[in-house]
Amino acid sequence: MRQNIVIAFAISFIFLLSGCGSDSDSFVQTSTAVPQVVSLSLTSQTGGTVLHPSGHSATFAPTSLEQDTIVTLSLLDASTIALRNIEEFQPVGQALKIDLSGASVVGQAQFEIPYQTTAPQNHGVYWHLPEGLSIPLVSTYNASTSSFTATVDFTDDALLQSAAVRARLDSTTITLSVVDESSFLDRPAHVSWPSYNLYVFQNGAFTKVVDQGNTVGTIPAPGANPLMIVHGLGSNTKRFADAATYFANQGTFTQIYGYEYDTLDGINTTGPRLNTAYALIETNPNSQWKHLGHSMGTLISRVAFENGTNPPYQSNSVVFAAGPHLGSAAINKLQSSLSIFQQFVRYLVVNEVLDFTNADGTPCAVDITDQGFTDLAVGSAALNALNTNAAQNHPEETYRTLGGNDRGLEYDAADFVMGVYLDDGLVDLPSANTSVIGAVKSDVVPESHSSIVEDTTNSLPVILSDLMQ
Repeated sequence: MRQNIVIAFAISFIFLLSGCGSDSDSFVQTSTAVPQVVSLSLTSQTGGTVLHPSGHSATFAPTSLEQDTIVTLSLLDASTIALRNIEEFQPVGQALKIDLSGASVVGQAQFEIPYQTTAPQNHGVYWHLPEGLSIPLVSTYNASTSSFTATVDFTDDALLQSAAVRARLDSTTITLSVVDESSFLDRPAHVSWPSYNLYVFQNGAFTKVVDQGNTVGTIPAPGANPLMIVHGLGSNTKRFADAATYFANQGTFTQIYGYEYDTLDGINTTGPRLNTAYALIETNPNSQWKHLGHSMGTLISRVAFENGTNPPYQSNSVVFAAGPHLGSAAINKLQSSLSIFQQFVRYLVVNEVLDFTNADGTPCAVDITDQGFTDLAVGSAALNALNTNAAQNHPEETYRTLGGNDRGLEYDAADFVMGVYLDDGLVDLPSANTSVIGAVKSDVVPESHSSIVEDTTNSLPVILSDLMQ
């Protein structure tokens, strides 16, 4: 493949509904093409248009194909496309599949498919990758032609300079559909949580013992070597069940707790509540706490540890994984464009990468102005204050940090949506492993922003070793 590729990949879609409609609630794992297909040989030099009898088409600009190839168009019943979140996102109508016979798109391409809907505002166009991920595309609807138009521009795209990433975001076969987003768009507004939740890991699962500050179960004594886990942005304690199982199987910790908070609230609101949770648990002043913070949870933890008061516990070993201590450039990019932010949130939710809920556990809408996002931006007031003399502000805690440098497909696609590419997908290594916070040790593992607290081969053994130092 040519070096220094500049890709301008514009995609337009027009989807056609039959008179009887086709919104289906039936989803299966495989997709079967409608028998009628059409193929045409195109040269890389001139490009051209391939037209399906139904009106679906694919147009390739000159030099937009990597090589001379045969382009084949076929249609799929969109209801056979399996999405991870089928409760809120449902493919409808006929999807378009474009097979480039092994060639890749290295320029501009446009795809059109007739589609008619009475509620275009509740629909969007998605690119479905073979691995089961779906990428939402910014789309508009033309009522006069009953068509959706979606455009993606890869011009000067730094991500696609990487052959490995180009291979993961494979454009040799492209499947696209219209998706009904009505249920997602009906989410209630975010309401700040009144307090926090606390969990204890017992019998292979996390059990809630504090619900919004109210004790609802027995809180076991911590013992000599308890562990506290604090999740990150758009996550929750139960997502750490596998990590907790790994730690429990080592027989090292006397108890494992999980602090859960509203990730859309600011760190100066949710951080002090962590100290409240610690005080509620602590019955043994000699307990040597171990502490694991992930992503936003690293900042929550630091607010608790560095607030200038003596905490009601001793925590001599603290590990921060994928912490945006200097902020995340992803947040700054999302703040610059409402449409990119909206597509990014859709990507996270439809693929169940991250999600956001109100205090009762109901999924909620999010806004880029939510304080939780604002605090994570590079140069935010909250981070500037937190990082002032940070290395001297935690005399009772020894920090160790861990950063990831392999996005994997899940975060390659996330960064593709944003147009900004970070080492683990959301946080760069200089932010995760900064010297500003006074860590005594920093490591790098080949993991993404999420897998860094999930992988039992590369990252969890490092975290466990650091916790026990």
